[in-house]
Amino acid sequence: MLWTQTVGMYAVGPMAQTIAPSTPISPAARALGERVRSRREALGLSQEALAHKSRVHWTFLGQVERGRRNLNLHNLLKIAAGLGADPAELIAGLQPPDDDGARSG
Repeated sequence: MLWTQTVGMYAVGPMAQTIAPSTPISPAARALGERVRSRREALGLSQEALAHKSRVHWTFLGQVERGRRNLNLHNLLKIAAGLGADPAELIAGLQPPDDDGARSG
C-alpha cells in the first residue's frame, strides 16, 4: 500500500515528493537572512544566543537566516534589536518578489 503523510512542513512516505526545505522563499528573504547571519557571526553570537536576545525561537531564527521565513514588522524589530542594528540596515535595497508569487532558488 502506498501512502503519504504530512509531518509539519514535510511530506513523508514512499509517494512523497522531494521537498527542498532550505530553498529561500525569495531573493529578498535570502539576502535578509544572509545579512542577519553575517551580523550575528561578526558579533560572535550563536543562533541560540541571538534568538534569546531577540526574544524569538532559535529554530525561527535559523529559518530567517536560510531565507525560509517572511518576517513581520515586530519580528524584524526584535532581531534588529538583538543584533544592535537599525532595521533599515537589514532591509536596505531589497526588492519585493515578483507579482506572480514564483519562488526563486
